[in-house]
Order: sequence, then C-alpha cells, then structure tokens
Amino acid sequence: MIFGAGFIGNVMGPSAVGVLNDAFQPIYGERAMRYSMLFVAATPVLLRAIVARRPPRRR
Repeated sequence: MIFGAGFIGNVMGPSAVGVLNDAFQPIYGERAMRYSMLFVAATPVLLRAIVARRPPRRR
C-alpha cells in the first residue's frame, strides 16, 4: 500500500504535471504550469466526489 501511494505520488504526479504543462503551453502560455498543477491537485477531489454520489452496493 505504501509503495503504491509513493509510486503514484512521486512518479505519476510530476509526470502528469509535465505532460499537462506541455499540452497547456500553447493555450495558456506562462500560466500553463499553474493550471497543470491545479488540474493534478484537483483530480482526486473530483474523483472522490463522483464516487461519493454513487448509491451503495447491495450485498
């Protein structure tokens, strides 16, 4: 569990920010880094909100 969280936080996070920064650069210019970091930081919150809205599963 700790290895998975560390892998996602230390490898996937900065890589996602870099990819998004490259994608946002032509659109946002100097602000591309700001928006790519905001997008990566907000993604877990948005995913949790989507999951929380689902009705609970019956057993």
